[in-house]
Amino acid sequence: MIIHINLISHQLLPNVIGTFSNTDKEMKIILVLGDNKLKEKAVLLEHFYRNKGIANIETINCQTSTDHAKLFVRAEALFEQLRFQYPDAMIAVNATGGTKPMSIAFTQVFDNLAEKSMVFYTDTIDKQNTILTNPHKNKFTPLPYANVLNVHDYLYLNQFNVNSEVNEHCREHDNIMERRSSTGFLLELCKREANLISMLNGISAQTDFGSNNKSFNAVVAQVPKFKSIVNCYQQLEIANLVTFNECEATLTFTSEDAARYIGGAWFEEFAYLTAVDAGIDYVSTSVNGHWLDKNNTESSVSNELDLVLVHNNQMMLVECKTSNWKEAGKGQNVALKLESLMRNLGGSHAKAILLSVFELNDHTHDRVKNLNNVTPLSGSAIHGLANQLKTWKAKVS
Repeated sequence: MIIHINLISHQLLPNVIGTFSNTDKEMKIILVLGDNKLKEKAVLLEHFYRNKGIANIETINCQTSTDHAKLFVRAEALFEQLRFQYPDAMIAVNATGGTKPMSIAFTQVFDNLAEKSMVFYTDTIDKQNTILTNPHKNKFTPLPYANVLNVHDYLYLNQFNVNSEVNEHCREHDNIMERRSSTGFLLELCKREANLISMLNGISAQTDFGSNNKSFNAVVAQVPKFKSIVNCYQQLEIANLVTFNECEATLTFTSEDAARYIGGAWFEEFAYLTAVDAGIDYVSTSVNGHWLDKNNTESSVSNELDLVLVHNNQMMLVECKTSNWKEAGKGQNVALKLESLMRNLGGSHAKAILLSVFELNDHTHDRVKNLNNVTPLSGSAIHGLANQLKTWKAKVS
């Protein structure tokens, strides 16, 4: 049996990584609060563990998160209680969380390998769980560090509940794979005539796809008929996405999903396919969800995330844009929103990419590039997405 002790702080991910990297067929988890300020975090973590099938969970409150002497006494009492109740169990304290006085007090008490008790630190940068003990007395290799977080878990532990997503286990994944050739055609179109992408966006928008107030209108009349745009219609018709009537100058979309795809979703699918091909552990697109409130219930605040990647317990967000940046400051506003989402959902080590068919102007590009951990890829640079993802994967592996 192993007893995991998690010290609660704002960041819950290291606790989960440490716990699920070192499991046993029989486990008990003790969540330690300094005081009541982070009670909702403990409730969230308990709910998460129970959903993973762990039933033996206990929460204790030290009544202080700053008084080292009181914390030390509380840690001593817990140690003695556990050694009496579970004499043969291994005790593992994850000292990554909690306040510094909490971490120090529990380390001082539970660093007792002779009594089958250890303290470790989860390092998500160097990807290891390091045993904290006197190096002059004992030298140990790090504990196992496993890839334990998928997209849903990662976001939930940062108080965002996923309601729907598209990943390799969904039927929509197969549809994306079937549209791969059309996605490749539209991507090549970006190189040759990016203005046609804007034109296709505009035509698709006339169908009112995705509107809550208007019915989907499959037929768009008086569409342009010059040679290069007609070639686009014909390619999309081969893929069974539209029907083009040249005599009547109408374009009929075969479904609302087809209109959504041509109207910009294809670009998200390009990013999704690139991430899948790069071998990222968990890849989800069209991620819809709600933020959790202080009671850990869904609030009215929702977000849709274009692409979320999780690899070896690290996260990256990718925002995909096919619209032209005509409105002053629009690119910068999108980037600032992306940075905020990245920080709230992934913390200081998360990364993000702003992927845009059209070039950001120099001023906006430089401003975005100066944001922490946000990389702009616009215009011709979008074709470097695969290399960006492979570099990130290698760094976090």
